[in-house]
Amino acid sequence: MNKTEDEVVRLTAECLTRYWKRDYTFIFSHCAPKIVWISARQDEYLLTLDEVRENLETNCAAIPSCHLQHAEFQVAASCSELFVITGKYLVTTDPEEKFFLSAQQRCTFVWESTGNGLQISHIHISNPIGELKIAEDEAFPDTMGKMASHYMKEEILRLTSDRKLSVCDVNGSLIFLQMSDVMFISALGKETVVPELANKKAFPFLPVLALAAVTAAYLYIPLWSMSSLYPFEGDLIVILYLLTLPTLCFFLGGWYSGSVYATLGSVRVITQLFSYEVPLFMALLTPALLANTWSLSGITQYYAAHPLYILINIPAFIVAVIACQGKLERVPFDLPEAETELAGGTFVEYSGRLFAIFKMALDCELVVVASLIAAVFLPFYTGNPWADFGLYIVKTLVILFIFAVFRTIMARIRIEQMVAFCWKYLVPLALIQLIVNLLLKGVLV
Repeated sequence: MNKTEDEVVRLTAECLTRYWKRDYTFIFSHCAPKIVWISARQDEYLLTLDEVRENLETNCAAIPSCHLQHAEFQVAASCSELFVITGKYLVTTDPEEKFFLSAQQRCTFVWESTGNGLQISHIHISNPIGELKIAEDEAFPDTMGKMASHYMKEEILRLTSDRKLSVCDVNGSLIFLQMSDVMFISALGKETVVPELANKKAFPFLPVLALAAVTAAYLYIPLWSMSSLYPFEGDLIVILYLLTLPTLCFFLGGWYSGSVYATLGSVRVITQLFSYEVPLFMALLTPALLANTWSLSGITQYYAAHPLYILINIPAFIVAVIACQGKLERVPFDLPEAETELAGGTFVEYSGRLFAIFKMALDCELVVVASLIAAVFLPFYTGNPWADFGLYIVKTLVILFIFAVFRTIMARIRIEQMVAFCWKYLVPLALIQLIVNLLLKGVLV
């Protein structure tokens, strides 16, 4: 880096340090009159210095005093007059604050060289305040329970209401769209746009293949008895194979879209696949070793006859739940979409009925995966078809609730953190479970 770039990086670090110390004078002195400030909070899409000043001074009391740790900044792009600085850092509240907050954050600063020196023309900074806050008189479990409850209420509201989505264009004008106009059934009737650079054959075919694979996998899940609709020896392998196809479709869909964002998202999809698939397969296959069968119906019948053996597979259950978060691309493993980074990632070029089919495949996969985990690790049945079907609904909802809690209490991690976590922790834990089950099989069988 040259001297100007070094100075820009230094000024960026200084601005962030003072921002989290609630000292805004330094920031104001370096902001251009027509600065664009974008942040995570709903009221932080600001277009002028006056708006930035008013917003920060109004919300000053709500922002705790924090300090930065492990800050890294780099010049992403530069020319004679413009410098784009990207950075990541860990923001942690100071000891004197009433609550604790520690979150990995990212930022983007665009500096412009003017006659008045270096000025900030654009800031994009995330803001974790209000998401992981624990009050002084509130216990941690209470806070987590309220957050999970709030998330479930929001999900119910999202599914039952017809809310509007507001979009702000580059001119600052608000455009209102019905959520039903962009999601699921209503999207089926909308125009499907195929990008010029996309593969004209693969682009429309892949969403249909993903949905078909998930639907086929559902045929081998036990619903109202200990046997599925079409059980056979080895159907567990077939289920895992069918559940891998949607992920490959997501990868190919992004790859053949002809978009940079979609290509980056598809690379993340396949990278995650190589990370979570190994521990997930091991976690789901280790109970089969003890049951001495590769049939999901056979596994269910075995553990229904030996309910205490379910406790042996608790580590595998934990691995399966965490790995499935990656398979379903849910927080904290929602890296392929990453709206704030990749503008939607893999599906950014999909629209209309093709986009709706992809989203439907994801939601169907969520139910199938939850049903699979429930069948393998919670094989409780009464013998009455109606009662067993009700029990299946309850078990599936329990797994979905666990997924929802994960999504509520966690934030997105980076791709290298996800890969390291899977190979350093999930794979060894699944391998230990595999060895334990093999040893127990020799004793119990």
